[in-house]
Amino acid sequence: EQLSADAARLQEEVRRLGAPTISVNYTLATETEVVTRLLAAWQTFGFDTETTSPEYAGVFATDEATMVGYSVAWAPGQAAYVATEKIGDGMAGILGSPLWKKICHNAKFEVKVLQKQGIELCNYEDTKIAAYMLGVPLTGLKVLTKQVLGIQPVTYDEVTEGGKQQISDLPAEIVMPYA
Repeated sequence: EQLSADAARLQEEVRRLGAPTISVNYTLATETEVVTRLLAAWQTFGFDTETTSPEYAGVFATDEATMVGYSVAWAPGQAAYVATEKIGDGMAGILGSPLWKKICHNAKFEVKVLQKQGIELCNYEDTKIAAYMLGVPLTGLKVLTKQVLGIQPVTYDEVTEGGKQQISDLPAEIVMPYA
């Protein structure tokens, strides 16, 4: 048992040797600031929504979730969080345009949230599906962040104090590092 644990730890340490240290610069931004940056660069970017967390019988009711904000990452460790319940025309245009490639994790959820606002997400890739196709046994975002990037991500439980609070009730400054 100890040998198996040591082998797993050694594999993790070897994997991290090649992983660069990523410094982070997460900011709060307005939608205008994010759109201006994306219009200037025409580059691939990461996109994620933060939503309410309605539950029925202890199960996350994805159809009932509403957006409380979104994050955009344009480079490793460089991202902004926009606290908003509705995406404006500028960002909607970028999300619906094939000119920018969007990287999402579990994109079916983003698609569902955006459709509620009449936005069609175009030209996107899904890291959850990619991980699954590569045979990765656990495809959750937090697990992949640790495995692939060697970064300990902020968890939902940390932000919500073990689920005692809802993301929608927290100030944007608290949500930002998680988003």
